[in-house]
Amino acid sequence: DDNTSIGRRALTKVTTGSGNVAVGSGTIELNTTGSNNTGLGYLALYANTTASFNTAVGASSGTAITTGNDTTLMGFESGKALTEGNENTGIGYRALLAATTGDENTAVGHSALAAVTTASDNTAVGSNAGGSITTGTLNTFIGHLTGDATTTANDNTGIGAASMSGNTTGTRNTAVGSDSLKVSTTGNDNTAIGKGALTANTTASNNTAVGKNSLTANTTG
Repeated sequence: DDNTSIGRRALTKVTTGSGNVAVGSGTIELNTTGSNNTGLGYLALYANTTASFNTAVGASSGTAITTGNDTTLMGFESGKALTEGNENTGIGYRALLAATTGDENTAVGHSALAAVTTASDNTAVGSNAGGSITTGTLNTFIGHLTGDATTTANDNTGIGAASMSGNTTGTRNTAVGSDSLKVSTTGNDNTAIGKGALTANTTASNNTAVGKNSLTANTTG
């Protein structure tokens, strides 16, 4: 009951689901019992069958979601591969593009968290922020290219353009300020506060640098 559909094949399979709004060709097409979903755009929420409370705006956004709930997606192909992931937010062109079953991820920006697959509890704000994370969890990256190379690392915080942009598997690092910990790859437990702090650090761990360009010459120590 109370379903609204506009577009070819939109909401054509619904049985008992209610409160759904589908606008666009193939939007929420396979939905049967899911309720309170909103799809706007070609194939948005196409595969949604029993899931509820999902919102997808943009062509192919959330197109693979089947049973995942409480997800909000906005942008072309945002959350395109999500199937069972819950409580994810992806806003921006291809944000959360590869995510499948990860939960409670927040991606805002062009290709933010685009490579995440099964990872959960990551927050990325900015173009390409956290763009290479696959299974890493509990990371927070805010700023253009922040944490862009991080893949499987956990518990990192990067705030500022290009901060921790070279980090791959390093964990428990904190970088605040543009270019801070910029080229660090596998170092752990480093704290860099200030523009350019520990900017040359590559594999070193357990360093603390506070102030603009502090410890800029440190590499592996």
